[in-house]
Amino acid sequence: MSGDHNKYHNLQDLLDSDEFEYALGTIADYAISKDLLRARDRMADDYERAVAGMVTNVFVMGDAKKDAKRIKKYIKAYDLILDMYTVNHTFYDFNTDE
Repeated sequence: MSGDHNKYHNLQDLLDSDEFEYALGTIADYAISKDLLRARDRMADDYERAVAGMVTNVFVMGDAKKDAKRIKKYIKAYDLILDMYTVNHTFYDFNTDE
């Protein structure tokens, strides 16, 4: 039988362990990545409306074309971050909207 069952003598030993820290980091990365993806998707919806000529007023009031240009920059930024922290991230395809 392995001696690992006695590896952590108390809760503090577990909380101070590298394994616990790694697990928490992994969970945090996953949660943050999901939130970033949802934010990017909302931004993509705004972008698509702006490209279609609907005034979205996300960044530029009253000018859908300028708003779409600014929103596009943020979508690209989200995608760069998501690509760093997720496996097989799919970048937003701007070619289908332009």
